[in-house]
Amino acid sequence: MLKKVNHMVFRGKRLLAGLIDFIIVTLLVNIPFPIFMETGLEGWFLVYLLIIFIGYGYILEGRNNQTVGKKVMGLKVVSSKTGKSEIFVWQLLIRNVFRPLDYIGFWGVIPITLFKRRLGEFLSLTEVRENPRVSSSKGGTKMNEKSEK
Repeated sequence: MLKKVNHMVFRGKRLLAGLIDFIIVTLLVNIPFPIFMETGLEGWFLVYLLIIFIGYGYILEGRNNQTVGKKVMGLKVVSSKTGKSEIFVWQLLIRNVFRPLDYIGFWGVIPITLFKRRLGEFLSLTEVRENPRVSSSKGGTKMNEKSEK
């Protein structure tokens, strides 16, 4: 019973972390939206949208294995093979390139139902776990250190 309660708490934390990140990304997308429309650059808005959707997770998870939502909820991204915080650039790229699919129809629900992870997590061999150290000073390796390997 305790394991089921912990699992439900973890799912709730993940859901809240995703909601926090969704609100931040929505603000980042909607604030400049009128500028794109007024200046005749509406065609570039889709490019901007993809950059924000992919870049938000890529940059933040690359810096300390956490987006703002994950940090607030005490979660972090780790390698599903090793369980360690060292995430490689290719893993960050795959995990975040597939993120927009989570918001299109049931593409986000199907992998979570089958694999207990998002499609991007499954393909990138990463997963989200609770962070025993909620301090930002020891959140993982820096992205520029990973790209040098």
